[in-house]
Amino acid sequence: MPDLHQENKVFSVSAIRDIFSGLLDVLYPRHCFACEKSLHEEKNTYVCENCLEIVEATEAKRCIKCGLKLGSGITSSSKGCHECKNTNLGFEKSFFVSDNIEPAKTLIHQFKYKKHMCLATPLGSLLINLLHQKIIGEI
Repeated sequence: MPDLHQENKVFSVSAIRDIFSGLLDVLYPRHCFACEKSLHEEKNTYVCENCLEIVEATEAKRCIKCGLKLGSGITSSSKGCHECKNTNLGFEKSFFVSDNIEPAKTLIHQFKYKKHMCLATPLGSLLINLLHQKIIGEI
């Protein structure tokens, strides 16, 4: 038989959390950490959909082995670029969600140096999506 007291307790904590979160949103409206767009319509997020889409669509142009940024006309094979082709790096591949350009640059800066831990989930989701595409897709 379910413990109704326990269910009411969970509901109460959840309701209080929702009320508190709503009150904070009224007093301190959330804005995208990358572009400052108001997020009043997007719930439980700190990065707007547009910025997330830009980061996901921006392909990092780097050597898949060492991570060296590849300029125009420079190519990389599965063995690496001209810099690392004959070097033992201790790992076989590197993966990048994006080059260090906007809006990814601002989001990482806010997370890493300003300690905005609320960005852990959206940034982590970008990494998980990359792992699904690049690693799990190759298995």
